[in-house]
This record gives sequence, structure tokens and C-alpha cells, in this order.
Amino acid sequence: MNKNQFPNESEIIIRHTKEWLLTSNETVKSLALDMLAPRLEKTAPDNPTVADQENWEASVSRMVHRYMKGTHHLPLSWKWQWLDCLPVKSRDAALKEIHAVHGFLDTLPEIESGTVCDASINEVLESVASMVSTAEPAHDGKYDKRDSIESSNKMIDSLLGLAAKCLDEARRINAGTGAVGSRHNIHSFSKNEAE
Repeated sequence: MNKNQFPNESEIIIRHTKEWLLTSNETVKSLALDMLAPRLEKTAPDNPTVADQENWEASVSRMVHRYMKGTHHLPLSWKWQWLDCLPVKSRDAALKEIHAVHGFLDTLPEIESGTVCDASINEVLESVASMVSTAEPAHDGKYDKRDSIESSNKMIDSLLGLAAKCLDEARRINAGTGAVGSRHNIHSFSKNEAE
């Protein structure tokens, strides 16, 4: 761990990766070459010769070994590609810890799936219309002291009401169909994912 009292994201990701590698058939080499290298193709040489490709793969492998040993920190530019290599359980555990270090909490309860739920998309659309009708503070493309507190409060309330309606509708879809979302998983959705 670093000299601070909290681990950094690199340490968290590497620790969860090591735990996963200990209990799987994968190796650091297979992580580097079979899983991570294809996700880093943007950094690969253009139209490489066989030697160029082999050198690039060897470079990726060396870097992964350095990150795993802790001699170098995992670069932020590799964060999401690396996390995508981990199985869902390990990735979710790492992300939960990273979110906690940054002060984000996953507050939504688990929703059991499998029953019929009534759709309330009409309420979501009504909330959209309500939000648009209160958007006076945004009329000039900026928020500043010239915007009245009253109209700004109305817009904030309307935006938060819309967010709550959207979240409620997502929960209904999950409860009725069992779907969890392809980009954001409803079971692990937190405010920071919306950013």
C-alpha cells in the first residue's frame, strides 16, 4: 500500500487481479497477451511486421509484469481495459472498493426478478415535460447570479424528480423482465456511473 492511509486505484485493481489469478487457470502472461493486448490495439504499431508485433506483445507483457509486481503503477489509460479483463465478480468487487475510496456508495437494494410490473413511462415523460417547463435558468446557456433562486430551485427539484422517475422505471423493468441493463447494471448503479 502507498504511504497514504487509503489504497490508490492501481493497488486495488492489482490486488483483485492477483486474487483472481490465484483461483483461476489464467496466468499473468495470458492476462497480458490473450486478454489485455487485444484491448490495447490502439497502441499497437500500424501495419506491423511479425517482428514488430512480437516486440509490441513482449512490451505489453513486460509492462503487465511490472504492474503486477508493484514496481510501476497501472496507468489510468489502461484502467477500463484492465478491469474488462477481470471476471464480473472480481471487477465488481474492485469497482465497489474504488467507488468507496472516492466516497461513492452503492445504495440501491437488490431487486428480485420475475414478476409482471406495470410500466409508468408516461410518468417519466410527464417529468421530462415538467423539467423542460422549469428550464428558465438554462435559457442563456449558463447558470449565474442573474438566474433567480426560485426558478433555479424549481429546475433542480424538477431534474431530481425526473432522475427519481427514471430510476423507478428502470427498477420496474428489472423486476418485470429480469434485465439489468447492458451499459449500467441496475444492481450496482450508483450516482457516479451517470457521469
